Amino acid sequence: VNDRGYVNNVEEKVIFGNRNITSYINSVSGKYLFKNNLSLSFLARHYYSQGQYDNFYTLQQNGNLEANLTYTQKHDFVFNSFTADMVFAWIFAPGSSMNIVWKNEITSERNTVTGNYFKNFDDTFREPQLNNISLKILYYIDYQKLRNT
Repeated sequence: VNDRGYVNNVEEKVIFGNRNITSYINSVSGKYLFKNNLSLSFLARHYYSQGQYDNFYTLQQNGNLEANLTYTQKHDFVFNSFTADMVFAWIFAPGSSMNIVWKNEITSERNTVTGNYFKNFDDTFREPQLNNISLKILYYIDYQKLRNT
């Protein structure tokens, strides 16, 4: 509430704004163990932040802020980020493992503040998604043991 931060440069003047920022972070996670060496885990996270500006100021040479009543540009913002990670992990030998990882990411940024968390959450899923699947295999070889055989 009443956070002041940089907004813009207009000609030789630096503009600051007084803003109210609201942020929410919600996440859900779970892990299922098939056996002690075989598991599936999941993490989903939604980050939502909005900022609304109500006053603008001009930065003075002495570092003070002076009210700027003529600056009228809109700088309100809404930012959403949704990520999901699923990991299948298998430890198939001492020091050796295999992970299959799926990641999903959606981000959106707008300059229209609705103030409605659920509408913003719903709008986030209308944005393009970035999906990634990766495979990681680590295999431990005991060279000392191989030399002795």
